[in-house]
Amino acid sequence: MPAKTIELARKDHIVVEMKYGMDYQEFAEKHLFANYPVVIGDACAAWPAKGKFTPQFFKEKYSTREVQIKGKSYKLGEVIDWIMNATKENPAPYPCTIQINQECPELIADVTPRSAQIRTTRPYPQ
Repeated sequence: MPAKTIELARKDHIVVEMKYGMDYQEFAEKHLFANYPVVIGDACAAWPAKGKFTPQFFKEKYSTREVQIKGKSYKLGEVIDWIMNATKENPAPYPCTIQINQECPELIADVTPRSAQIRTTRPYPQ
């Protein structure tokens, strides 16, 4: 089944497409080895994180974790409450950044890119 393709941008002879359902062979031939840009629209479709990473999940599992926002320390649970209850009059800050590979390595499998999954299951010629 061919990949669904949506044109995102065009400049001269360069076209940037978003593709869904692209198999590895098409990706390798038309983009990777051709050095041609593509946005993989469904790259994270199978990520367990999509259904798992909710504010409630992080509050239950990591509520006491200390995070930094604009140089000030907060508990992650406090930040989540702040975000969930924000209003125009009482806005929440942009959420903190968590380096999953360093701070929560147990979550890596939930965000493994599809390309890494393909590489680990696809036999390569020696």
